[in-house]
Amino acid sequence: MFIDRSRFVPALLGGVLLIAACGGSDSPSAESSQATDPVASEVPATEPMGTDSESVCGIANDEGDFEKVSCDDPHDSEFAGVVATPSGNAPLDGEEYEVQLGSLCAPAVEALVSRPTFPVGVEVRFVSSAAAGEPFSGDIECWASINGPGALVASIATTDLATALGEYELVEEMAVGTCFALPSPETVGIGRVVPCSDNEGEMLFAVVDFEDGEYPGEDQIIDDGSAKCDEAALSYEATIDDASIFVSYPFEVAWTDLGLRTGLCTALVSGVEFDESADTSPESDSSETDLVDIEEPAGFVFGAADPVCSIVGDDGSGNEAYFEASCDEPHNAELVALIEPPGETLPDDGAEAVILFYEMCLAPVTEATGADLFRPGVAIGFNVAGSLGEAYEGPIACYATFGSVGWVGSFQDLSLAEVLDGQVIIADLDPGDCFVFAEDAFNSGYEASCDEPGALMSVGQFEAADQPSYPGGDALRAERAIRCGEILTASGLMQSGVAGDPATLSGTFPEEGTWNVPGLRVVTCDIEPA
Repeated sequence: MFIDRSRFVPALLGGVLLIAACGGSDSPSAESSQATDPVASEVPATEPMGTDSESVCGIANDEGDFEKVSCDDPHDSEFAGVVATPSGNAPLDGEEYEVQLGSLCAPAVEALVSRPTFPVGVEVRFVSSAAAGEPFSGDIECWASINGPGALVASIATTDLATALGEYELVEEMAVGTCFALPSPETVGIGRVVPCSDNEGEMLFAVVDFEDGEYPGEDQIIDDGSAKCDEAALSYEATIDDASIFVSYPFEVAWTDLGLRTGLCTALVSGVEFDESADTSPESDSSETDLVDIEEPAGFVFGAADPVCSIVGDDGSGNEAYFEASCDEPHNAELVALIEPPGETLPDDGAEAVILFYEMCLAPVTEATGADLFRPGVAIGFNVAGSLGEAYEGPIACYATFGSVGWVGSFQDLSLAEVLDGQVIIADLDPGDCFVFAEDAFNSGYEASCDEPGALMSVGQFEAADQPSYPGGDALRAERAIRCGEILTASGLMQSGVAGDPATLSGTFPEEGTWNVPGLRVVTCDIEPA
C-alpha cells in the first residue's frame, strides 16, 4: 500500500493561493471562499529579490496572510517579488486560478531559491486581491514558502537556501539511505538528518524521475510514482514494509513552469528492517570507533573555576562533539564536572559505556542544575578521551545538556528558570496551556496563544509502564495513543470546547539513553488546538 501525500494548503480565492512543488491526492486541490484582503505584511513593490534588496520574511497563517517577522527568527516564507497585473478576469475555476498565477510567480521564486530544477519542499505562493471571475487589479505578490513551520532561520536572498534552512536539508539532496526527522507531520521535502537507529522519522530510499512531456495529470503521476517506488522498494538492500511508503511528486505548476520531474520515495523508519549489510544510517557504529576526543580545562571544579559553556554538535563523522560557546550567548550545554576514570580501560561495549558514564554524571548534573532528570528537560552529556576497550586518555567530562540552543547564562550564577531565558519545559505546563516547540527541541518551547500557527496544547502526562529494558518507539507510541486518549477524556478539555481533533493527539516519550539512566518514564500528551 502506498500513501500519496498532499502538502497542498487549501486555497482562498482572492487571498493567498499555494502551488506546491510536491503533493498527493488525499485532500482537495482548492476550496473557494469569499474574497479576502491582500497579505497583511508590508512588502516592497520590487522586482524579484536579490542580494542587494531588502529581505522580507514572514509566517503564513491560516487566514491566508503572512505575518512579517525578522529574517533572523524562525519563519517559513520569504517575499520573492511582484509581477504585473494580468489582463482580463481571474479564472472562475480554482485550479486554473492557481495555475495561472502560480505560473506568473514561478520565475521570481525560482530566482530567489537559485535552483534551476525546483526542489521538492519549496512552494510558490502568491497574493492577489482579485476574486474568482473578477477583473485583476494590482500587482501580484510572489512568495517562496518552505513546507515546514519555522524551518527558515535566515534570509534566502542574503545567504542561500541551504544556509537559510539551518539544521534542515532538502531531502532530494540527501544520499539514498539517509534517515531524517520532519519539522512537522505535514512537512515534505525537507528534514533534519538523524541516525536510522533512532527508529523515528523517515528514510529516503529512492529518487525517481518521471518521463518528460506534457503534464499527465495528478492521478497518472500518482500511479507512475507508486509503481516506481514499488520497484525501488523491492530492489532496496533492506526490507521495506509497503504500508510505510510515501511518494512525493510535482504539481502542475512545478511540472510545467519549473521543469520538476523528480519524485521522492521515502518510508517510515519503523517500517524498514535493517540488517548489517543494509545499515545506511549516518550514525557511526560506536562499537568500532573512538569516543569523542575533546579537551576540557585541566583541574576544572564547578563553582570554583570559570564556567565552560558549549554547543552540542556533530564532529563531521557522526560523533557528538562539544564546541566552544560564550555563556552569555545561546548555548545548550555546560561542563559541570571532571571525574577520574573508574578503571584502567574503557568498557568494550558501547551501550555499557554510555550507561556507565550516564551513571557517573547523574549526580553532578542534578546538583549543578537543580533539575529533576526523571522528567524530560535537562539531560546528561559526557565526553571521554579514548577508544572502547582501550586505556582512558583523560577524565570523564560531565555536561548538563538541553535540546534547544536556548540557554543563556551559567548554572554557576543562575537557576534553571533563569538560564532557560524565557523557555519552558513542556512537562511543566498545565493541561490547556499552549506552546510552540523551541528549535531542535521536543521537551522545551515557548508558551504561546492557542491561535498561533503551529501551536500545540498540553493535555497532561503519564509514566510509561516500567520495564527492565527499553521497549522501543513502537511500543511507547502504542501506549501513548491509549493513555493520552484517556488523559484527554478525563481532563475535561474536550467538554469545555477548548481542545482539538483527537486524531492529532500526540506527545513525546523517552529515548533509550534516558530510559536506562536516570530511568525516565514520563510521556507527555499534546493536541492541536481547535
